[in-house]
Amino acid sequence: MLVAGPWVGPVTEARARAHADRLDRARTAFDLATAASAALGSAEAMSGLRRFARGDPSHDEVAEALLSWQPPAAEPVAEAVASAVAALTADPAPVERALVVKQVTAEGVVEAEVRADALGVPTLARPVRTTPWRDLEPGLPADEHARRFALAGDPEALARWARVPAEPETATRWTVLLNGVAGWRAVDTALGARRRVHRVRGAALTDEVLTGLLADAPLRLDHSLVLVDLAPTGHTMPVRVPLFAAGTVASAAPVVEVCVEGAAGREESVLAVVAGPPGAPARQCAPVLVRRCALPGDAPVPLRFSLRGPGSVELHAPVDTAPDPGSRATWPGVLAELPTTHDRRPAALDLAVAVELGGTAHQVAARRDLLLGVLDHLIAQHPAPDSVRVAVLAYEDHLGRAAVPVVSGCSLVALPRARAELAGLGATEAYEPNAAPVEDALAAAAALPWTARARRLLLVGARPPHPSKVANIPRCPNEHRWEAARTALRALGVDQTAVWDRPEWCVPRNRLALRTTDLWRDLGHRPGAPLLAGADPADVVAAAGLIPRARRPTPLRIPLLPAGPDQENSP
Repeated sequence: MLVAGPWVGPVTEARARAHADRLDRARTAFDLATAASAALGSAEAMSGLRRFARGDPSHDEVAEALLSWQPPAAEPVAEAVASAVAALTADPAPVERALVVKQVTAEGVVEAEVRADALGVPTLARPVRTTPWRDLEPGLPADEHARRFALAGDPEALARWARVPAEPETATRWTVLLNGVAGWRAVDTALGARRRVHRVRGAALTDEVLTGLLADAPLRLDHSLVLVDLAPTGHTMPVRVPLFAAGTVASAAPVVEVCVEGAAGREESVLAVVAGPPGAPARQCAPVLVRRCALPGDAPVPLRFSLRGPGSVELHAPVDTAPDPGSRATWPGVLAELPTTHDRRPAALDLAVAVELGGTAHQVAARRDLLLGVLDHLIAQHPAPDSVRVAVLAYEDHLGRAAVPVVSGCSLVALPRARAELAGLGATEAYEPNAAPVEDALAAAAALPWTARARRLLLVGARPPHPSKVANIPRCPNEHRWEAARTALRALGVDQTAVWDRPEWCVPRNRLALRTTDLWRDLGHRPGAPLLAGADPADVVAAAGLIPRARRPTPLRIPLLPAGPDQENSP
């Protein structure tokens, strides 16, 4: 509004002319401000819009109006869209949702529809489309500059479009309006009563731009790698190893490395990344990446993953993988096929060899050489000699009644080291003719750190253990009882085999000979088995079950969590 006066007396011609001049200048300034707003800061557009300003403004006035124009405060269009998409994907309820984005531009209205599935993965429902202003409001001028000037200056220029009812909104579908020409009077008036209107700045949305924004939407669900956790008992359990937590965006997500182990006996493993809420079992999660590859079963293998967007994970290493559409289509079928138990090292063996050192050098050498032959046979014939651990338990006679250790050797170690320990053993004095500290050797065996599923004790000796009740043979000074030690070994799952170096005094069938024979049978010398004099290392290996029988294991197609130190030799 332009006001003149008040004046005393009649309005003179000079006063009327001065007021008319002021009015003309105000109209010119108003029109130039409208043109600058319509130009959106573009000098080229301003040159086409200046003709609509009344009063034939000068070049300086046009330039000053353009420089004076300040765009209204607005957020970048990418931030507004990202915020709207985040709201679309954030709700944890597993239902599909839709978001309609309408961006008002100088050319018309750009419209896009984004849908998020039950996993919160947003996608474009259809290509981005632009509806020109003339299709929305046919009464607008056909000339671009005239149309811009009308939209920027006439509040009623979009009266018809403003009367079009807004699309009904529901809990699963809503609309967000992006005003990219804030300050244009027609647009501001038309959007004045609408909900969820954002003032934005930036270029119009395109399929490419919007696809990039959707890829950087925050994850609704945790994305995890499915592995098998193997209990010390050998029981299998599918577990989820976190890769990318809910709320993570691809642009800020690092490359994640996870070490796994292939299942022994299998050439291919299934690498599955699933999406699901925290704590949900892997079988209740949805697969987002399923590939197959060969993984060695003898060492951990690093897998490296990157996040490309919600529901999109890329596997960078190993590189020699292939898609597994069958496992993905039938998920969680591959989990249903998992065996309930699995041997991490199916050929692993823990073996304790107990040898009596009391006797002549010839007698002890025969016992030692048999056991050396057994170890040599394992080195040559066992399918995985590196998985064999051997303990050497060499026992010698008690010297008097003092409670002192009488067992030497080594704990469970690798085959070569155990062989070297065994090869260095020599004979010691046999003080008690009718008993030897077998019970001490059995107690030492029961205290070993057994871990492999196959557990064996091979005993080679001549004299029986010290008895608990026979009066004419002394009891063990260390208070060991062979019966209790044998029971402890059985509880540990240790299978016991004995090779008897029968003494000459056992040949007559007297009471002591019969008792000694029965004792060695209880210690593992099977009826009909050869004595030491006729024993062959290969036959002993077979009788003791030291080499596993070939069998076809149930496939374990999901990789394993790497074993901890206490699981290195566990089943």
